Amino acid sequence: MKTLKRFIEDRFVGRTHKHSALLKWDYYVDQSLGRIRSCSSILFVLRHKSQPIAISLGHTIKNVLNSAITSYDKKFSRYSLGKIMFIKELEWCFLNGLRLLDTGWGNFEYKIKFSNAIYYYATHVMYPKKSFGKKVYAYFIGIFLEAKHYLIAIKNRRFKRSRDLYQGRWMQVERFRTREYRQTDGTT
Repeated sequence: MKTLKRFIEDRFVGRTHKHSALLKWDYYVDQSLGRIRSCSSILFVLRHKSQPIAISLGHTIKNVLNSAITSYDKKFSRYSLGKIMFIKELEWCFLNGLRLLDTGWGNFEYKIKFSNAIYYYATHVMYPKKSFGKKVYAYFIGIFLEAKHYLIAIKNRRFKRSRDLYQGRWMQVERFRTREYRQTDGTT
């Protein structure tokens, strides 16, 4: 995890924003070891000789692998290690009977190239029903997230509209709400 963090920090030197995983890094570190031991998380490592050059942390839920954090040693960037890691994750899913690799949010060329379905990313803000203060707080979080979504959409307007770009590849998320994809507690 220390090496993964170093890879991310090295890649973001000089950028105006931080990688989103660094904002909650302690959470990832605290949760990962136990989840890896219980086989609900996977740590993929590509090596050159004995040195890690790319690392990816993923979480499994039934037969779905959610790719959470991936980074690589920027000295090896010309080798497209992100793409190679993606292919290795697909291979691992195939060999271990997982039916879906969820790459998360982000409109990256390799994700589009290797995917057979695309869906809108959704965020839900949850709060206790009886707490007025937390309900108001959740309302403002929702407004913030919606505003952020629209700003990103405006920024990306110079490209084709995503509906046109991914013609025929939109997936109905309801399809994955079947029993086969549900967690043991009944959520998806």
